[in-house]
Amino acid sequence: MYIDTQSITNDEDSPLNVFVEPCAFGVDILPGETYSFTSKSKVSGKFEVEKRDDGITLWGWQGTDILIKKGEEIIIEFDTPFPIIGATTKHWWQFWK
Repeated sequence: MYIDTQSITNDEDSPLNVFVEPCAFGVDILPGETYSFTSKSKVSGKFEVEKRDDGITLWGWQGTDILIKKGEEIIIEFDTPFPIIGATTKHWWQFWK
């Protein structure tokens, strides 16, 4: 199993939007809060981190399950929404846009 965790702390004075693909789920991290985003898959990979003007997008990879936590509190869990054969989620999405 391949696992990647991104821990994101909002050091700004306003909420930080973090959007997670392929589950199409966003969370606003309030100032001073830390969230962890963990992705697991049987396929080798890591989150692709894309900084946007209005926040951050985390792109999972082929076959990822995603867990989002605030401290020890589970915010939400996603099972693999669909397999993406031969492409990262970000590349697949850009192809279909």
